[in-house]
Amino acid sequence: MRHGDGEPLLVSYDGADGTRGINVVMRRDVGDAPRLKRRVESGRLFDLATPYGYGGWLVEGQDVEGLFRAYKRWCAKAGIVCEFVRFHPMFANHAACEGLYDVMPLGEVVRRPLESRGAVGQHDEHLSQQGAQGAKAGCGGAQRADG
Repeated sequence: MRHGDGEPLLVSYDGADGTRGINVVMRRDVGDAPRLKRRVESGRLFDLATPYGYGGWLVEGQDVEGLFRAYKRWCAKAGIVCEFVRFHPMFANHAACEGLYDVMPLGEVVRRPLESRGAVGQHDEHLSQQGAQGAKAGCGGAQRADG
């Protein structure tokens, strides 16, 4: 494990009806958490979290409920006690998981158009005119993905 991120796993599903799914997660040992070290035996219980830049299940097909039944069975067998998902903001893959996860929006998405240097410069200038604080700092401009 590096920096407390966990062990990377690619979870996949191939259903009998042709439904397929993949999910990239980091598995962390709950027993290694500083507050639980003396209470939970190491190597027995785990949590999952999606790494930044990935974002929950990518699913093809209709039987999402079948996928999640199989996923819950796998989690129980593997000692997974909880999962934190950062859904991908551009894929809107949270929609396929409605009712299967407790989904709550946490903030705005930042993205930057990269068509050309000219477009990037115009975009930064537009944001500066709107008073976007820090839009040009570091890697640059920001725009709301939902509008």
